[in-house]
Amino acid sequence: LIMGCDKARVLKVAVICPAGVVETWKREIAEYRQGDWVAFVTSYDRAMGSDRRVLLYQEWDVLIVDEGHFAKTPTAKRTQSIYGKKCDLEVGSIAAKAGQVWVATATPMPNHPGELYTHLRALHRSAVTSDRTGNVWPAEQFNHHYCAMKHTGFGYKIVGSKNEAELNRKLDGFMLRRRKADVLKDLPPLTFGEVYLDCDVTGVDFAEAEIERKTLTEIGVDGLRVTEELPIHPVPVRRDQMGFVH
Repeated sequence: LIMGCDKARVLKVAVICPAGVVETWKREIAEYRQGDWVAFVTSYDRAMGSDRRVLLYQEWDVLIVDEGHFAKTPTAKRTQSIYGKKCDLEVGSIAAKAGQVWVATATPMPNHPGELYTHLRALHRSAVTSDRTGNVWPAEQFNHHYCAMKHTGFGYKIVGSKNEAELNRKLDGFMLRRRKADVLKDLPPLTFGEVYLDCDVTGVDFAEAEIERKTLTEIGVDGLRVTEELPIHPVPVRRDQMGFVH
């Protein structure tokens, strides 16, 4: 599923993805790229740290946020780094430097509709704007409108969804969804390949990369969604190149 997608003439692309697939992204781009364009691929942690300067220095035609549900929490540092502190593409946010932002994920709301708010606030503002007042909803109001809430005695807890038809109408044209059953006839035969991790040249943080490697080995690609909640204690490693794929 891709959000914020539109046709574009692309020369410079930035990709933010889990550390475990950084090298896979680079190798796939190098193998299948057609045309004269370049890509800069980095992990979520490095996008918040040592690669942030590169991402903010350039003007990107397209920013691809892979496994975009990693940026579902408004108060998370990774979300604010990409979308801004208020998820409004303020100056200093990575997404503000891109002409197009494509959020790719198979699970845009892993738990409830409230997890769509950050993407909609940043990329589809009309979907979180009150028809009555014209004001943009805060996350709490969005949650109360589209999520079934239960008061626990200590506060409200999201227990489900509501107003699904209305939300679907607002997402129409903004989200592009492709189910396996719809494209099965166009898929090539199943193949197996290696997933590469580069932890000493391009500078992927070893601790983060090790978590991604173990997850891929034991669970597979679908397991990457659970790693966003795991604590990471980065170990700095040497970096001697910008990371562009030409």
